[in-house]
Amino acid sequence: MRQFLEDYGLKWVGADGKAEGEFDSDAIHQELNHKTPMFRSNLPPEIDTEILSRRIEELNFIAEKNKIVNANGVAKLKMHDEFPIWFFKNGLVLKGFPFYPYYCKEAQSVLSDILDGYFPYDLKKMYPEG
Repeated sequence: MRQFLEDYGLKWVGADGKAEGEFDSDAIHQELNHKTPMFRSNLPPEIDTEILSRRIEELNFIAEKNKIVNANGVAKLKMHDEFPIWFFKNGLVLKGFPFYPYYCKEAQSVLSDILDGYFPYDLKKMYPEG
């Protein structure tokens, strides 16, 4: 493995053959086979990814507007931090948050907020000013 990585200019930094954590295949199969949300939501059973992408682009446009900050009598433009959201087959991850399976309340809330044109409410704690 080390030689393979070195061939591509990469370096192995992991532990020598030691696995971290435990792999629970039953839990993974249960996650993948879960079909319905654990609570009622207004989301459709299937979400159109084009609409989801369009809503995210709209939110990105809003977030990219620079904010003027007054520091010691000098007005400066403040850039917003990037906030990635990763979508997987069985769930999503917000930067700094745990993995949310699509059937859980948190993932349903994030998707509902985005599809309604709002930033996910979960971000309110990290970005209280918006």
